[in-house]
Amino acid sequence: MSPNRRTTPLVAAGHEAHDEVVVQTADLEASVVPVVSHRLSATERHDRDERFQDGVRTLRVGSASIQLDERILLVIAGIVAPLGLVLILLGYLGVSQTPFVFEQNSYLMSGGIFGLALVFLGAFFYFAHWMTQLVKEHRVQSAAMLEAIQRLQDEVARQGAERSVADPPASRADG
Repeated sequence: MSPNRRTTPLVAAGHEAHDEVVVQTADLEASVVPVVSHRLSATERHDRDERFQDGVRTLRVGSASIQLDERILLVIAGIVAPLGLVLILLGYLGVSQTPFVFEQNSYLMSGGIFGLALVFLGAFFYFAHWMTQLVKEHRVQSAAMLEAIQRLQDEVARQGAERSVADPPASRADG
């Protein structure tokens, strides 16, 4: 064997201190983590759920400082987009009247780019109007669907109750 080769395993000095730290950490974690010692009864769960639902109903996501309904969005889109087209047309007319590039730049900036920005802004407002309409339609359809499902559920429960009254369990044939 070579003189540098180890024949016994490495052992850290003072490993007992490490074990004490592990035990203290486990005790600390047990004192911090709450331990539920009992299960909730059905009424306690029901009361807890009702408190939770009441709390959720009162939550506010945030308040918008400007309320834009769908008609206002449509009116803004109807004004801004054509205004942008008019500015683009005026910019073109201004550019076409002069042969000098340094004079054309002001028409390009004020008429062309600003007009294009207004056209896109008008398109954005129209898109917002369209999305608002889709959301409203979806809400109406969802409410109608939920009402239909509730009527169906009530009808199935009523027919099940009629069947159980008309056909008692003792007279049913097992089959």
